[in-house]
Amino acid sequence: MKKILMMILLILVMLSTTSCEEFFEVYLLHATTESYSDSLPLNSKVLRFKSNIKEEMKKQGVPYKYLPILLAICQQESGGRAEDSDVHGDIFQSGESINKRITSPGESITAGVSYFKQLLARAKELGIESDMKAIIQSYNYGIGFLDFAKSKGGYSLANAEYFSLKMQKEFGQSIYGDPEYVNHVSRYYNSSVALNNKLIFPIRADRKSTLTYGFGSRIHPMRNTIDFHDGMDFLNDLNTPLVACVSGKVESDYNNSMGNYIIISDDNKQYIYMHLNKRVAETGDFVSSGQLIGYMGTTGTSNAVHLHFQIEVDGTPVNPEEYLDSSNWIDVR
Repeated sequence: MKKILMMILLILVMLSTTSCEEFFEVYLLHATTESYSDSLPLNSKVLRFKSNIKEEMKKQGVPYKYLPILLAICQQESGGRAEDSDVHGDIFQSGESINKRITSPGESITAGVSYFKQLLARAKELGIESDMKAIIQSYNYGIGFLDFAKSKGGYSLANAEYFSLKMQKEFGQSIYGDPEYVNHVSRYYNSSVALNNKLIFPIRADRKSTLTYGFGSRIHPMRNTIDFHDGMDFLNDLNTPLVACVSGKVESDYNNSMGNYIIISDDNKQYIYMHLNKRVAETGDFVSSGQLIGYMGTTGTSNAVHLHFQIEVDGTPVNPEEYLDSSNWIDVR
């Protein structure tokens, strides 16, 4: 059944304006480290440039799957101050790559994406294109680190530290780059899509939620008729906190069917929360993944305290179970 649903989704995506590559090939860096096991949210000042970065990637032919990595690099390089004057407009700190002082975000995005593209190309030439950590570290150290990493069997923190010391001696400097750059960038990588292609679970609770209805055909609990359920229903206590599963722009309102609802939009995808008791995020807000957005309730067409969670791609509902970690709930379907 899952294969059939995925095939239908694939066809729908192919027919949409969003390519299959954009939907299915989000490259997922394994960013778990001893120092930074928890992710940090991307700053809204950085996220406002997301569409600009994506457009530049399209112009330069850089696959969309690298967008989360470029956003994380932008966050690290700008210190989350992508709009502030003290960054001087060089939000990617990419002026050095073109030996020019950059003063505008647009120019910085162009140069930053271009340099990242060069790193990808060189990594491919060396046969280490799968070593994303080496590529990320090279954004900080320079393209020469890729050759060094290749000679040492790939990226490791020890290799990054050794390279820094080597270059310090070579140039007579007391500091060369940031040996912890991969760790620092990785903190922000998990802001829109969690590791292993799983979203941040939308419910924050002391005890696991109970899944009563999944995606697909069911007997409606109130009408006692067969219908197609577009999402997943999770039971928990009244006013259980709900959090943003991704970063995005909010629509927040009430209607008789959905009750208090919140929709988070991220490009062509929408993440829908229904039947809330209270909404914290309001229309027009930009929320970061993991941020509190409301509390579980039973408003609208509902007969119990629960969250109806739904995902749509280009307006078409898809099975949320494909994107959530099942260890977060008790399945009683």
